Parts: sequence; C-alpha cells; structure tokens
Amino acid sequence: MVNNTEVRIEKNSFFAAIPSTILLLKKHSKDFKAKVLIFEKSFLLKNILDARQLEQVGFFQF
Repeated sequence: MVNNTEVRIEKNSFFAAIPSTILLLKKHSKDFKAKVLIFEKSFLLKNILDARQLEQVGFFQF
C-alpha cells in the first residue's frame, strides 16, 4: 500500500516515492526481492545539476 492506497508492483518495475510517503508491504511472493536506494535531500541538492528539476517533481514540497 502507498499512502493507504493499494498498488501492485510487477516484476522488473521501478518505484519512486517522495520522503513523506507511507509504504506498507501487505503480501508478496515467496521469491520477492527488492533493491532500495535512499538519498538525503542534501545529497540530491549537491549532486543534481539543476535543483529545479527536483522541485518540479515535488520531492521537497512535503
């Protein structure tokens, strides 16, 4: 669930969430695997050439 809304993420999918997102894994297959990559705001601002891109996506509005 993402913010209390049920979603289904299929194999080989990409999922991105803003910092205020509430995630709940309700069920998964026996062979479920996930790779998680988390960035702090300061890292993104330091390493993104155009910080306005992040602002447009809404990552820092929450």
